[in-house]
Amino acid sequence: MITLRRPTELELLRCTRNQSNDALSYQEVGETWGAMPANYFHNEHAVDLGRGEACFAAACGNLQQGRCLQLPWVSLFRDGPLFVGQDTAIVARVMRVWTLNCCRVVDVRSPTKTDGGHCFSFAVGTLGRHIMIGEERFTVAFDPNTEKVRFSIRSFSRASSIAAGIGTPVIRYYQRCFVDSVARAMQQDLQATATSG
Repeated sequence: MITLRRPTELELLRCTRNQSNDALSYQEVGETWGAMPANYFHNEHAVDLGRGEACFAAACGNLQQGRCLQLPWVSLFRDGPLFVGQDTAIVARVMRVWTLNCCRVVDVRSPTKTDGGHCFSFAVGTLGRHIMIGEERFTVAFDPNTEKVRFSIRSFSRASSIAAGIGTPVIRYYQRCFVDSVARAMQQDLQATATSG
């Protein structure tokens, strides 16, 4: 979906509900967690957020609430708490228009169930009407040995059509901008939290 103005929250909710019966557009569900599949473009980015369990808890809270994914030019919309099977919408301003594509949460790994409680992660996968095919994962990890906290974004993707393929260079540019912007938003949020605390 392409529009000249930013979609309202009601329109985003309607979009996710209209596509709730759509199937995922790829087979390699969950593979952003380990070795990513061939025949896709891979994108990986990670930043250090700080040290200590307090930093880890703050980063997990940010990601669970999706604060780092709410930016002026792009955002991930979801209705309610995060869970596997939840339909979401990615709305982004590309050049002078807004694009809207729907995804589904395909994996959630909570701090109490993964790696001894040292990781929080979730992944979203594209639905059939998305301009791209693939999956993206957001992870906050805590290393108990060094007490370092890292935020990483991993994805694999490819164009869903010939038309999308023609626009791939532009799409890749905005994908890089998205990754950089989300990582920066996470860092800034944690710095503000530490300062106010």
